[in-house]
Amino acid sequence: MAIRSRDDGTRILGPYLERVTRCFERAWGDLEREKPEIRAHMSARTRACFLNDRILLYAREEFENDRGVAFLRGKGGLFLLGIAGAFLLRFKKLKANLRSSNIYTNQSKLFTDQRVIEGLPDVTHVNAGYILNRMQTAIAMMYVTCPVGTAIKWEIDLAEFCASGNVAEMPTPTQQPKPRTKLVPKKTTATDASAPRTTVVPPKAEEENTPKRTQVTGEEDGGDDDRSG
Repeated sequence: MAIRSRDDGTRILGPYLERVTRCFERAWGDLEREKPEIRAHMSARTRACFLNDRILLYAREEFENDRGVAFLRGKGGLFLLGIAGAFLLRFKKLKANLRSSNIYTNQSKLFTDQRVIEGLPDVTHVNAGYILNRMQTAIAMMYVTCPVGTAIKWEIDLAEFCASGNVAEMPTPTQQPKPRTKLVPKKTTATDASAPRTTVVPPKAEEENTPKRTQVTGEEDGGDDDRSG
């Protein structure tokens, strides 16, 4: 079997990738809705298992009516999406080097080595995976990767397919989503350069007894620098 190129991956998988990212985002949203005291004591393994279960649930919802997608099962509960007769896609947590984080079994080795798995189509294998930030409080990145043994032949950054438009700034257990900034017009003061300036004229009673002073108009006065206001 010839391994398909990144161009093939972008062209064939492209129409499906927004829904793939939505599976990750919806699963993370479910984790965020758990009580803080539960999240605080979750081990990395527990969190990964929770997310994996929710991701697979949403994958079924997102793709169940798509004729181009087949739901396939391997040995040991391996769950795969067969996409357009060209790819087998597996959902995984990824490491920073884009390699999958899993317990290596004979079946997982066959998958990453791009070898035929009994009972499954002989097509290119890819991982759809997420990477958490350093504090493990948000999904930092999402990728589709094409593994070949311990190497990654190519990858597709899912940021451009992200349903929310923002991957990194997901809500965290101690942080609420930031409200949108409202633009409020700046208050106008007498010293603003944009405001009309007042010309001070001496009272008539003093005009006769005092020397006439040159009046300073707004055009002549440099005024206050707006940046200091």
